[in-house]
Amino acid sequence: NEEGTPSAGSTIYVDATNGDDDQADVGTAADKAYKTLEKAVTAAVSGDTIRLSEGKYSTYGNASPKKSLTFVGAESGKTEWYIGSPTPDQQKEGTEYNGDYSFDGCKNITFQKIKFNVYPSNYKGFIRIDNVVLDECEINGFSTYWGSQTTTFRKTVFNCFSDYALWYYTGHEMTFDGCTFNNKGKIVHAYREGPAEKPLVLNFKNCTVNNTAHNK
Repeated sequence: NEEGTPSAGSTIYVDATNGDDDQADVGTAADKAYKTLEKAVTAAVSGDTIRLSEGKYSTYGNASPKKSLTFVGAESGKTEWYIGSPTPDQQKEGTEYNGDYSFDGCKNITFQKIKFNVYPSNYKGFIRIDNVVLDECEINGFSTYWGSQTTTFRKTVFNCFSDYALWYYTGHEMTFDGCTFNNKGKIVHAYREGPAEKPLVLNFKNCTVNNTAHNK
């Protein structure tokens, strides 16, 4: 590969505060980070890891890269990712319109150590990723969708104060392992529309539910 060109399995760096998209060898080290997440995703190839510094990020409205990628946040826990439209259309509430298609058609997407903020609206989540893994993440708000085949949450904290912590809307297997739910209502709503090609499986192990409404 040419200098500065990623190969599968490379690590690409993004720093929303101090990055510079136009510098030489951009993305190849923490002190040569991209500023713009979209540009880093475009440069990546399947199998790459994108490391995000402290800061606020979103891919909403971007074209899907159709790649399998891993995103890793800062150890400080101050990497925030905003899912969905920042200006949801209330006239289209209850539809997919307000969802996030920025990884539509990707096979495997993994997130680690990222704080997700879901803009207040129904049907918010990443739509049509085959398999999703969240590891040591935090989700603030009521999310939907996730993996259209499988989703795995490991040591993830759900902070939600609406009807549910999340809806599992499309896939056939969801795993919660060592997760914590801070909620005042119901926890997980798992369902699918139309005929089921596979049984719907929920694996729920070693989790803690802090439910102020005692409505599980």
